[in-house]
Amino acid sequence: MTPFFAPISVYSLLFQPSFDTGTYSPSGSAWRGAFGHALRQMVCVTKQRECTGCSVLRSCLYTYIFESTPPEETEKMRRYRSVPHPYALSLPDSAPSPFVLNLTLFGHSNEFLPHVLHAFSRAGVGGVGSRQTVYTLLRVLQKSSLEQDEWVPIMEGNAPPRPLPPKNGMIPPCYDRVVVRLLSPLRLMVDSHLVSPRTFSFASFFMPLLRRLSMLAYFHGGQELSADFAGLAAQARKVAITRSAIEWEEGVRYSSRQKTPMNMGGIMGEFELSGVDLLPFWPFLWNGQWTQNGKLTTMGLGCYRIGKE
Repeated sequence: MTPFFAPISVYSLLFQPSFDTGTYSPSGSAWRGAFGHALRQMVCVTKQRECTGCSVLRSCLYTYIFESTPPEETEKMRRYRSVPHPYALSLPDSAPSPFVLNLTLFGHSNEFLPHVLHAFSRAGVGGVGSRQTVYTLLRVLQKSSLEQDEWVPIMEGNAPPRPLPPKNGMIPPCYDRVVVRLLSPLRLMVDSHLVSPRTFSFASFFMPLLRRLSMLAYFHGGQELSADFAGLAAQARKVAITRSAIEWEEGVRYSSRQKTPMNMGGIMGEFELSGVDLLPFWPFLWNGQWTQNGKLTTMGLGCYRIGKE
């Protein structure tokens, strides 16, 4: 099967902390905040305190990557202040040295990889997290194939990156038995309510993912996602989860903008599905491994992987 989605690139950024951090590592929200601050400092030409009302807002790299405002001519999400961002982050479970930060770029954002990597390098030098730990970007690896765990060095130190072309991964045949493992907290909203382990269902997992894929393709891939949304929603409600081992995991981040702690909790664990029921959904589920799912994907949430057992 061939993919429907815009090209995707997956990178691993290897940072060396300025001192032994032990088991501590900055959260995904801390890296996102530091990245956004560094990127804005790099590209802002007006030096205004707020982006609202800026004369170059529609052509600014910062607003495209970090704020992701909808284009004026858009036919989708017209009433929203922002659309899905063209990147996602994921972090390792521990704090190794060097520290690894995984970055995925979607569609057109791949064109701005040098800017993005330079912003992350500046973010590290400026200090990240509550301890303001200084990190030096040592090198960057790129996944050579979305199907294989093979990585190629594309940047060392301050040298210009030499990336591989963005990938359109191949989708394998659907497994007879599908196990979905949630690698970071998953925050899903259905009818303005946060999904809990008690209210979790396949439809509550799949429909937000389908919307996310559709919006990423439209705003960052330059294409419409061809799918029967109503028909898939009706079918998704009939798909049974054959085994579930999920629970709620609490999480908190501090918002420097709102000056208050904010909840980042979500569901964790794994659930199992019968492949017989999944054929209409399989391409979307497979591609979602790279886009992540739910809320706060730019802070490392919503990571999942699909396995046979």
